[in-house]
Amino acid sequence: KDQFYLKDFRMMKTFMSAVATGLISVTIIKATTDTQLQIKPLYPIATALGGIILGLGMLTSEACPGTTWAQLGVGIARPFWVITGGVFGSMVYGVVQPHLNLSGSKISLFEAFDLPFWKVSVPLALAMVAGVALLEFRFPTPKSDDHRPLLTRKVWSPYLAGSLIGLLQVPSFLLGSNFLGTSSSFVSLAWITENTTRLSRFFPSSYLDRFAIHSASDNALWQVLLVSGVALGSYIAKGPRYTSIFTPGPLSVPFPKAARLFLSGAVLLFGARLADG
Repeated sequence: KDQFYLKDFRMMKTFMSAVATGLISVTIIKATTDTQLQIKPLYPIATALGGIILGLGMLTSEACPGTTWAQLGVGIARPFWVITGGVFGSMVYGVVQPHLNLSGSKISLFEAFDLPFWKVSVPLALAMVAGVALLEFRFPTPKSDDHRPLLTRKVWSPYLAGSLIGLLQVPSFLLGSNFLGTSSSFVSLAWITENTTRLSRFFPSSYLDRFAIHSASDNALWQVLLVSGVALGSYIAKGPRYTSIFTPGPLSVPFPKAARLFLSGAVLLFGARLADG
């Protein structure tokens, strides 16, 4: 939340480091393999409006679609309601989406300017690095007095964490033929929920069907496994700091707060899907 109040820029530094590293990683992959980019259509108005709604959801839920799974793995009760609300918000968007007048074209910057991919990706990566350097100069990252081995530290440098996230584009791109992301997993969970509870009979959604899981080769399954791995990884990494058999469960959250978190999760994912992930 402090990032939105412009008090702490570690989240922004992490994201920008991830984008820079991810751009360089994808550039190398394109230069050394025959892998093709899967370019999404651009919906300017929907993307901008979705980003605004997503930001409101992040502010009120104090999380993004990916970090909710990490919080869940640590054993915090709050993200359960955010995730549940996110699945509901995905279901709502699935009902609304066919009625939206979305029109866009699959065009990228390097295609628009008729340039090789690297002539666009490398300058963008350098711009991210320059932006991170400027942020660090203006808002220095607090120095840590934790000198334990890296894997046992409570907090990592935002630059290290961001760079590692960016490098995850490599296995995601090569193994899953897709970019790293988490919001699609909520849509797949919404599809599972609708078909398990038979809600699809009352609220059929061709949009949710695009994220159905029918076989192990489905990209939708890749996204669900990804967020499951995020939760499992945070559970393993939490170590003794949070270990307690008496960790409060979701029902320990007071109803007014649980309702607010549920609504925040719904807004969060509705915005993410409106912005096309």
